[in-house]
Amino acid sequence: MGKCTPAKDAAVCSPDGKAHMSCGLDQWITVELCDGPAGCRGRGDGLVCDVKHVEAGDPCTMGVSPPRCNSPHELMMCKSGKWVSLVCSPPGICRRPTSDMPSSCRL
Repeated sequence: MGKCTPAKDAAVCSPDGKAHMSCGLDQWITVELCDGPAGCRGRGDGLVCDVKHVEAGDPCTMGVSPPRCNSPHELMMCKSGKWVSLVCSPPGICRRPTSDMPSSCRL
């Protein structure tokens, strides 16, 4: 996508509509993959990224990509710019976020 200017370039969708991109260090970087059926649409504050499923090793951005559940026993966390898979040991299960708690392994 070429160079960008952080002060003026808003969050955008990749040309193929499969990623949420942001300007950092004068380059477009992938914030999160939009691999859900609706993909990525909009820009700036109106950008919507449909995230259905992420794989270990996919790119993410700390503080922007919240934890998410891939299954009842798999919690995905963003660490060092990559998604990492963590196992929720029974009886705990991966619970989707609530208004006051992100996705996490809990009873």
